[in-house]
Amino acid sequence: MKMLFVVLTALCLPAFAQTMPELKLAIAHDINSILGDTVNEGEMHAKVKLINKVPVMSCDVIASKDDPEMKLARCDVEFTVDHTDDPSCEASCFLIYKMKNRALSPVRDLEAACLENLATTDCQ
Repeated sequence: MKMLFVVLTALCLPAFAQTMPELKLAIAHDINSILGDTVNEGEMHAKVKLINKVPVMSCDVIASKDDPEMKLARCDVEFTVDHTDDPSCEASCFLIYKMKNRALSPVRDLEAACLENLATTDCQ
């Protein structure tokens, strides 16, 4: 039985690996769109950090205990924060996204805490 589990896991990993870049791009797009309406006002601008056009974040995808059809993406996301008069700096947030039927939705409490953290980031 353990061997069957190992074989099935090994077969699923290549398919999962192909979707991780898409997942990271979707999360970056989602959080950047929210930043555009909240944090990025006046002299401050924050966005998901990119290296070679790839969002800088580490994500783990796990099954939800409450809903077998739902998966949770737990991500540490890196941000670049720029102030008009101050040097730029970096910040990070821990976010969880729910994934079900190819739909992605954030856990709102963590998202709000992240926005608050970014809005109060002082680059000195």
